[in-house]
Amino acid sequence: MRACSGRGGDDRDREAGGLVVMRSIQKLEAEVAETRQEVAQLRKRGNEMEMAVASLNAQLHRGLSKLAEMEADRAAAAARLSIGGDTDAASTLRSERWGGGDKLGAREYLPSFSHALSLGEIDDAELMGSRRRKAQKVKPIVPLIGDILFSKRKSTKEKGDDGFYSGDLYSVLG
Repeated sequence: MRACSGRGGDDRDREAGGLVVMRSIQKLEAEVAETRQEVAQLRKRGNEMEMAVASLNAQLHRGLSKLAEMEADRAAAAARLSIGGDTDAASTLRSERWGGGDKLGAREYLPSFSHALSLGEIDDAELMGSRRRKAQKVKPIVPLIGDILFSKRKSTKEKGDDGFYSGDLYSVLG
C-alpha cells in the first residue's frame, strides 16, 4: 500500500491526466475538422468531375449526331447522283454559299471536271440576280491534238516517208 503523503500529489496527477485528456480531445477535434474539410473538397471535386463527364458525354453525342447526319446527307447525295437527280453545279454552289450545307460536307465536295469548268460562269453578280456573264469557250485538248496529228497540209506521199513520221508532231513537241 501506499503511504498518504498528502492531497497535493493526487491533485497534480489528476490535473496532469486531465491536461493529457484535454490535449488529446483538442487534437482529435482538429483532426475531425481537417477531415471534414478534406471530405468537402473531395465532394466538390467529385461534383466537378461529374459535370465535366456529363459535358463531355453531351459533346460526344452532339458530335455523333452530326456525324450521322453528314453520313445520311452523303448517302442521300450518292443516291441522287446514282438516280440522276440534281447535278446542277450552280444550285449546289448557291446552297453552300447561303448556309444550306454543312461546313464539313462543303470541304468534302469535289465537283466533276465538267462542273469545275462551268464554275467559271458563276459569279457573285449572278447570285445577286444581275446579268449573267458567260465564260469564253475553250477548245478541248483532244481535238487540238487531233488537228496536229491529222492535219491536211501535206499528204504522207509528199513527205517522202512511209507515213509514220509526222513532221508537224515533232515540230510541235520540240
